[in-house]
Amino acid sequence: MANYMKYGLLLLAGVAAFSCAKDSADSKIPESPYLEELTVSRAALAIPGEEEDDTDTDTGSGSDTKPEPPKYNGEEIFDLDFKPGDIIYVSQRTRSNFPFSKNDTGSEINPIYVYQYYTSDASWEDGYNFKPKSMDKALDWEEVRELRSVGNGFVLCAMYYPGDGKEGTRAVPSDQRSLTNLLRADIQAAYHSTSALYSRVRFKLYHVMNYFKINLYVPVFKETGKEGEDQLFSGYTPASLINAWVKKACPEFLINWSGNISSDTSPGVEIANEDHKADIAMYSHGHAAVGENSGSDGDDGDGDGSDEEQSDVDRTRADEPELAYEDPGEPVPDDSVWATIRPLGDPISINVKEFLPDELAKIQPLPTEADGSMVDEVYLFSFSVIIPAQPAAFTNQFPGWMQFQFKEPTETTKNYYFNSQFVQNGTLQATKGTLQIMNLYLPRKGDEVILINADIKPWTDVETDMNLPEKKDDKK
Repeated sequence: MANYMKYGLLLLAGVAAFSCAKDSADSKIPESPYLEELTVSRAALAIPGEEEDDTDTDTGSGSDTKPEPPKYNGEEIFDLDFKPGDIIYVSQRTRSNFPFSKNDTGSEINPIYVYQYYTSDASWEDGYNFKPKSMDKALDWEEVRELRSVGNGFVLCAMYYPGDGKEGTRAVPSDQRSLTNLLRADIQAAYHSTSALYSRVRFKLYHVMNYFKINLYVPVFKETGKEGEDQLFSGYTPASLINAWVKKACPEFLINWSGNISSDTSPGVEIANEDHKADIAMYSHGHAAVGENSGSDGDDGDGDGSDEEQSDVDRTRADEPELAYEDPGEPVPDDSVWATIRPLGDPISINVKEFLPDELAKIQPLPTEADGSMVDEVYLFSFSVIIPAQPAAFTNQFPGWMQFQFKEPTETTKNYYFNSQFVQNGTLQATKGTLQIMNLYLPRKGDEVILINADIKPWTDVETDMNLPEKKDDKK
């Protein structure tokens, strides 16, 4: 009898265990195979410029007439928050196909899922901020299962195009004079691997382009005497700078999703076609409408080169060559507010002796002070430009990889170039995911732009209001 009771109890325990196991398994079966929400952290700017952090970027002198160290406040032009309607594109990398790939007819090889921002009430640890734009564009976990894992995880990749950039864009705009086109170039990407289907998905976006912030110090116009019947001068008026480019850059790029990437880290970027080059027009932080006075006369009012004294034609850019690729930017009319470049404020004084090579300093039409300084009065112009990583030789191209074009009082134009081969240590490169702030000076005599100082920062910070934890090796 005892044996019968023993076996009966074991049978009841087994039935109970089976029932609990079944309930547990059933509780893990989702009501829908679709990923109905996900969490996305947008990359933020790595912003140098805190007062206590700037000492490592100066020229090493205690003079009060040196330029300010490179500073940049990203909030001036970059909105670090998602806007309602912002889109994230998601695709799966598999053993045989890359994400976002399309065949010769333009059809998707692996599905491309479309998610739309709808709320800011989310954190890295809890909550969601994106949902499918429509359910037919939602990630289907059963599709993910059928496409199979890579190694130990299912690999999901995301692309974000700020503004109204469209999916599939693989080039930066060649004309970044408008803020819209500049922001379109700030393409971001994320790589995430998960070993579990039907799990919470989080994407940590990274900047995958290279951002140059250029501060250009331009001497104020001065007459320096006469030679025969010709009036001599040096420097420029506030309205003289008419064009600014990054020269012969490769605007097309490829995301390398197959590299040695860990989950929640930045993917690699490669040049798509080195034969396709374009001159990239830079965004000016000190633009003004045609006919609008800049408020920075800088001289005594004689020949100040105000807008009213110059025709619109004087400030238009040269025609661009026909492009050999699909340019994602919108055309920027030359008579728009973006076509007129202006300094950021009133002239300032700097000691050029601190950074000018001796052979160049001795030919400048500037007096040497008793303390050995050589003070010049200059305007500060400021530019931004975003490009993909470039070949190693890009910053050493002849005559230079940056060009600044000025209109002289004689109505002729003069070009100045910056070439990194003259930079000590030769450290300037167009490298993926970097924010490079450069101070440049235009000498009164000579046509090569001089580097005052530079600050190179990683442009990969993802420090948002989500309070992201430090990267760990374990898969999430």
